[in-house]
Amino acid sequence: MYDNKIIGLNQSNFVNSKTPIIKIKLNLPSNTPMNDTLYLASNLNGWNCADSDYTFTRTSNTTAEIMITVPEKFDGNIEYKVTRGSWNKSECNENGAGNVGEHGTQNHSVDISGSGYSSIDIQGWTDL
Repeated sequence: MYDNKIIGLNQSNFVNSKTPIIKIKLNLPSNTPMNDTLYLASNLNGWNCADSDYTFTRTSNTTAEIMITVPEKFDGNIEYKVTRGSWNKSECNENGAGNVGEHGTQNHSVDISGSGYSSIDIQGWTDL
């Protein structure tokens, strides 16, 4: 990866493709349990907070990532939140308040017609 682009994937996999591929990287707080599965709850999967088709791969104690092939007829931004399998174990801000995203109380979002890459910092978990 360099400058928010994924090396080795043709740009056509993202922009103007019928099935773009996106990558989301998480920077996790140090208290994130290594044994817990991290899930992407989004408008792609009906906001299912424990969808086994949308699990992150842990790359270290404090990072995880997922690559998603966007359904062919999906149009717009992918909106999402991160959970550890339930809404009671969802991401929160540094004060412990849930429903976080780049814009305060909104969801995280990634534009499927953009770079195909998103990196976010998880501030904390509602149950920890």
